[in-house]
Amino acid sequence: PLLLSLNKTALPSNLDFVDMAKVFGVEVSSDKMAGIAKKLLWAHCCVVFMTVLGGILSIVGNVTMTAAIDDLEADTNSEADASEFNGAGSYTVDILGRLIIPVCLFFLVRFAIQGNNQGLMRCVCFTDACGICLEFCGGIVSVIMIVAMIVLKEWAEDEECIDYGYWNDDPNWTHEDCMKAREDAMSVFDTALIIYIVVAILACLSMLVCCWATKEANDAQNALTAGEVFVGAPVQAVQGEVVVGKADQQ
Repeated sequence: PLLLSLNKTALPSNLDFVDMAKVFGVEVSSDKMAGIAKKLLWAHCCVVFMTVLGGILSIVGNVTMTAAIDDLEADTNSEADASEFNGAGSYTVDILGRLIIPVCLFFLVRFAIQGNNQGLMRCVCFTDACGICLEFCGGIVSVIMIVAMIVLKEWAEDEECIDYGYWNDDPNWTHEDCMKAREDAMSVFDTALIIYIVVAILACLSMLVCCWATKEANDAQNALTAGEVFVGAPVQAVQGEVVVGKADQQ
């Protein structure tokens, strides 16, 4: 009891027995700021999940489509009328915009919370707002890819496996080979079509999640501007000056 009494006496008065809340491994000094930190970090967890999942599916869709077109053109010595869509989804954009940046942004949010850093929180808020625009553009690209799959499937269906339709330089090439190549390609286009529909839905959901993350980052920024802190003692006004965590000199 004596040791507890001494410890309480040694504490600054502005930290009167505040229970430290742990949020994603960070000790937050007040329940109010812990609530803000929780919502902010969970929002960015959702951003990471949605964008990474969408990015992986987009890459899978691009690889699937490209391989199907290459195989069909090699088998038939023909050229897809919709080949301009081939590679329309950029792997670089998917890897950077949907895999790397969201993960880095999550850790940036955590650093901003740990350091009560208004500059980093402003950067997070701006990046989240940009994410809304990028996910909107990603949704548009997904719609374009859906149209591409429909066009490619129609192209495969329109060609007939006859002497002047699909053909191959291989003297052993048969009508059955042609039918199999066409059916395989159409099956892959159907699969890619489903993938891009899912990617388009994820892009819409990601846009909503980015709106949520932007709102939470803005709330955190406003709280920091008002003198609240996530870690450490709150900002206090003493004789017209702002100090952080100044203990009573009694």
